[in-house]
Amino acid sequence: MHSRRAGRGPRVAATVLVVALSLAMLAGCGDTSKAADRYRGQALGVAAKPAPQITLRNSLGTPVKLSDYRGKAVLLSFLYADCPDVCPLIAGKLAAVRKRLGAKAGTVQLLAVSVDPEGDTPARVNAFLRAHGLTGKMQYLVGTKHELVGPWRAYAVGVRGAPGSTDLAHSSLIYGITASGKQAVVYFQDAPVSAMVHDVPVLARS
Repeated sequence: MHSRRAGRGPRVAATVLVVALSLAMLAGCGDTSKAADRYRGQALGVAAKPAPQITLRNSLGTPVKLSDYRGKAVLLSFLYADCPDVCPLIAGKLAAVRKRLGAKAGTVQLLAVSVDPEGDTPARVNAFLRAHGLTGKMQYLVGTKHELVGPWRAYAVGVRGAPGSTDLAHSSLIYGITASGKQAVVYFQDAPVSAMVHDVPVLARS
């Protein structure tokens, strides 16, 4: 379904969601969200607003800020490396988006924030990136719970379950952020790759 956003924001073709819904959408590994089932496939306009800043370290220990990627579209997700189902699907989808963009792949930055401060060790995260062909293509940010809870709250990401286990449930959304740093669209985990491939050049120009 195509969405048309009112006002001056860019037009995007995506399965979108008002950000406030994400608190009700804990669709983590093995957890099916009734809220997700209810809203899946609907196109809801999202007014672009400044994306909350994220400042963390990646799995190699390098400091990374969301604002480092001004001038590019950003696809932001919240993942954990030991997830048995949803997170690998999201990672695979993002890898497919980048591949299908071809020569335009450089216009987008893939960014992931850990939802598992105990389990997402550098070794596990780096293995996860290798497994999905995302080494050097996705910045996977990690930290302590104290460091991560700020981004979770800023992006209304709910997390529940035991850290370091494979039964965490979390909001499994992908945020589309414009080159000027505006949060413009939110995708469900099952949004088609084609929608994001269509949207990236729009986000990169906005």
